[in-house]
Amino acid sequence: MIDSTGNQEWNEIKFCRVRLTDTTQTWVQIAKIELVGNEWQELGVAPDSSNVYSKTNSDSVFAISVINTEDNANYAPPKGVKGEYDRINEIRSKEQSLVLKFDNLSPRHKGGIKAPP
Repeated sequence: MIDSTGNQEWNEIKFCRVRLTDTTQTWVQIAKIELVGNEWQELGVAPDSSNVYSKTNSDSVFAISVINTEDNANYAPPKGVKGEYDRINEIRSKEQSLVLKFDNLSPRHKGGIKAPP
């Protein structure tokens, strides 16, 4: 979908075309098609009354990261949440969460993040 400024947006995909060439079989089965991403842009810190974020000295106060069942042995997913099960390879994919870490955030201030364009 193209927004009003002419930029491509990926938050609403209505159609997908899959093209196969040089196939010898007369049929194809597709188990799953996914678009996934986990990129976040840290905006910094701002007073509650403002939407002007500053990254100056914000690294010691506000940080974002991800934690998952594959790379973090101490991570336990929220109750009832599991990675998807791949029946073909008989494995469960990692389950991942976004971590928003605040350390001594000043009263009446907020931290902000957004998905990059």
